[in-house]
Amino acid sequence: MDRLGCEHARQKHRQQVVCYSRFLIFPQVTVANLASHVLSSRANRVGYDWQIRYGIEPVLLETFVALTRFNSSCYRAANRNHLGTTKGRGRNHSNGEEKVSLKDI
Repeated sequence: MDRLGCEHARQKHRQQVVCYSRFLIFPQVTVANLASHVLSSRANRVGYDWQIRYGIEPVLLETFVALTRFNSSCYRAANRNHLGTTKGRGRNHSNGEEKVSLKDI
């Protein structure tokens, strides 16, 4: 997240970051380009919905993709920017001992 700037700026704009925590299309669904279409259309819509619901205009839509399980191709097809890879510390990291899988951001 260093690309967003200094810590002060990150904290100031934290409410403007929307996190897609779940995205799943079942393997038996075989519609060409469905994933990238859904991701693109939701990205275009989420700004409006977020502003109506919370009164906040989002500046960043982020998601975390487990590298050992998925290849991120649908995100690339939807023109998402790859910001980097996590350090494997997890969301509830406190002391650095517990490791989780690396994820693309």
